Amino acid sequence: MENVPPAAAPEAVDAVKLQAEAAAARAQAAEYLDGWKRAKADYLNLKRESQEQSWQQAKFAVRSFAATLWTDYYGNVLPAFQHIPPAQAALPWVDGLMNGIKQFEAILKKLGFEPVAPAVGSAFDPIQQEAVESVAIPGGTPNSVAAVLRPGLRSTDDGALIVPAQVKVAR
Repeated sequence: MENVPPAAAPEAVDAVKLQAEAAAARAQAAEYLDGWKRAKADYLNLKRESQEQSWQQAKFAVRSFAATLWTDYYGNVLPAFQHIPPAQAALPWVDGLMNGIKQFEAILKKLGFEPVAPAVGSAFDPIQQEAVESVAIPGGTPNSVAAVLRPGLRSTDDGALIVPAQVKVAR
């Protein structure tokens, strides 16, 4: 008789086939898991970027609103105090108006803003200040602040200048 190799047992063939299928399934599952992890990381990054963008938009809107209030309201009311006759300075309506301005400043402070005014005589800084007028001051230092017409407005969060101070500059 010829030597015929014994036929592999059907259980052994099925076990090898099952092991190969299991290995392929594990590889595919690992690939799916990696893809899911990447998708989750991408989603979390997008969510974080979206929240940051929303925060930046809200911050811009609040700063724009504060700048408008500062320049349109405060910029017009504050100079009015310079024109109150001395005889009327002690009247109740003047105190009421001053209290209104103090409340306005307190609200801006709660929102994260503070007024900034350069000292008279300090060097003019075109980044922080807006020169409204150039005035001759005998004995004064050229390019120095001669008068502050309206204080500037700064964010207390990051120190960003929102509105520059309006000043008169000595020549």
